[in-house]
Amino acid sequence: MKIMVVAPYYAPQVGGLENYALNVVQALIAQGHEVVVVTSGTGNSPGVIRLRAWLKASNTPVNPLWYWQLKRLVGRERPDVVMAHTPVPFIADLAARAAGSTPFVLIYHNDLAKDSGVQKAIVAAYWRLLGHGTLERADRIVTTSERYATTSSFLKQYSAKVDVIAPGVDTRRFHPQVDTSAVSQPDRQVVLFVGSLHRSHAHKGLDLLMRAVAELHAENPRVQLVVVGRGDGLPEYRSQAANLGLDVTFTGFVADEDLPAYYAAADVFVLPSTNMAEGFGMVLLEASACGTPVIGTNVGGIPAALQTVGSSNLAEPRVDSIAQQLRKVLASDEKPAPVTSTWDDAARRTEQSLLAARRPRIALIHNMIAPYRLALFRELAAEVNLRVFFTQGAGKDRLWQASVDGNSFDARVLPSAMLGPVALNPGGFRRLRRSRFDALITNTDPDTAPLSLAGLLLARLRRRPVVVWSEVTDDVVRSVPLPVPGLARLVRGYRRLFLNRATVVLAFSEAARTYLSDFAGKVVRTHQVVPPELLPPAQEQPSRDGRTFLYVGYLTDRKNVDLLIRAFQELTDPRARLLIAGSGPRENALKLRAGSDTRISFLGYVDGQRKAELFSASDVLVLPTRHDCWGLVVNEAIHYGLAVIVTAAAGASELIDDARGVVVPSEDQAALTAAMAGLIADPAALRAVQNKNLNSPDVSDVRSAVRAMSQAVRQALA
Repeated sequence: MKIMVVAPYYAPQVGGLENYALNVVQALIAQGHEVVVVTSGTGNSPGVIRLRAWLKASNTPVNPLWYWQLKRLVGRERPDVVMAHTPVPFIADLAARAAGSTPFVLIYHNDLAKDSGVQKAIVAAYWRLLGHGTLERADRIVTTSERYATTSSFLKQYSAKVDVIAPGVDTRRFHPQVDTSAVSQPDRQVVLFVGSLHRSHAHKGLDLLMRAVAELHAENPRVQLVVVGRGDGLPEYRSQAANLGLDVTFTGFVADEDLPAYYAAADVFVLPSTNMAEGFGMVLLEASACGTPVIGTNVGGIPAALQTVGSSNLAEPRVDSIAQQLRKVLASDEKPAPVTSTWDDAARRTEQSLLAARRPRIALIHNMIAPYRLALFRELAAEVNLRVFFTQGAGKDRLWQASVDGNSFDARVLPSAMLGPVALNPGGFRRLRRSRFDALITNTDPDTAPLSLAGLLLARLRRRPVVVWSEVTDDVVRSVPLPVPGLARLVRGYRRLFLNRATVVLAFSEAARTYLSDFAGKVVRTHQVVPPELLPPAQEQPSRDGRTFLYVGYLTDRKNVDLLIRAFQELTDPRARLLIAGSGPRENALKLRAGSDTRISFLGYVDGQRKAELFSASDVLVLPTRHDCWGLVVNEAIHYGLAVIVTAAAGASELIDDARGVVVPSEDQAALTAAMAGLIADPAALRAVQNKNLNSPDVSDVRSAVRAMSQAVRQALA
């Protein structure tokens, strides 16, 4: 694999980001990858291209020409993947945009955290103008700890594409047996700090550490603070030490080969950082590998680093807390556990992230967050880099609760305004464009029309394939009432546009495949399923009486529950019962229709465990719909072992044969009554149907549904 690494600074410059980049690059090369490094500076060396910076603003190298230079380099080098390091702004942001269609991985070391009001305003402007766009464009984001991934306010919203890879340590250099004779102070208790002394790195917290050591020095004059590092803040630190009456050893710059001796000679190492700008703290690993106890503050990724080395010496970023931890460690004979995390390990895991970034990018447009779809998307995301754009959070007639949090696919619930049933998504086109999709999946439903049309246009401009899924059937097309003359023709034209432009069409039912007969050459059949996690087992197993009919769903004209009530009331069996679970605009009218028939009960909306208990206590599900693209309640009923009566106008009727229930014509009250009477007239036959249906795997097999979707994607990309 050819990898282009883009970093603001690189060796021989010293720093946490620079050391991380260098060690991973060296390990990737050792594993057989070809790596070219692009960084700021002057003078090139083998494998490293340096781009001149026009200026440096607060440690950030800047050159407006870098975008075009990076774009030219990507075109010339033709890397398989571009990997850029942040938080130093600008060059990583330009690399994300210059990468074009090349997979892009962002190594996110830490937040761009600042303390002053002006700095915070600048950071906010950066995130608004560049930062969020860079995170959106990234195919994978690598950060150093799970804690940082979940506590960073910037990373949390991209959690689906975040990989956690802890830094390593070179145990050949950093080990307890290193020669310390040149730097040891056997008559002192040495407290060591290693880090940048630049004013821009004040978050390292050296000022807190000096005040804490001053407290200890007053109690024990043998305590000696040694500070390794250089920077423009050194005069201020020297002045602070003098004001505290503290004799601090400032070593200045220490070469890499000499640093292990300082670690090993110390009695304790402290990283007293003060904010989220500390993404991990590799110095904690290095010191620990040299056999030195370590103390860190409870900010950023430091707690994860301490956990990695088995240390419980966690202080709050306050003088008193740091002093307390120092007293504890210096009074003990604590020795850290051996460090086993190596750069080879980090490089192998980085390689997996790079390979994941190279999977096809799929943008999928969906109307609302539907619980039964989320499992399909999660399964599909195991094979592709999936980004789902929900044009609305939940439909106004949907009472279910669903969230996209914690899913393995990248989900974007877009801000929306509704124009009738159609979702308008300001900013949706920009989000879609940033996704740099290799293929688009959308549907033919008008409720997502604005964003779907934008996606179709982008796909055409970028010459990307389009997969169109369709649940539409002839019954649906004929039955949808449209208030404006000519609107039906417009909707049909809209659907034909997508079907004509589609590379592959996914049909979710046999009825949909029949409707799509004009496009037979590019139709792939998939399946409608209810994921197992939405089918909890019933806690109680009541004995079924063989006479309980159940309806579960919305109480609307389309569902035709009026017909069900009339058909049920034709049954003469006084022990028969009809349970109606659901809510909707027809509820009051249906209660009037039921009248004084005490055999009919209205239960209101049910979900989750309560629905599982209801299914398990019933005998026959009835779905009397005038038209349904599918009808997932049929899948649920089969799973829980109910016989099913469904009209032919439901796509799910294809699941029902004589061994599972009865299919009746839509609007046929006599046929519905006969089917209901027939099932309760023969208890043995009903029990056989129920036993056959119970736990049938086909109605909840997510893998089979995703297999067809994967086939459609592969076919489109071929």
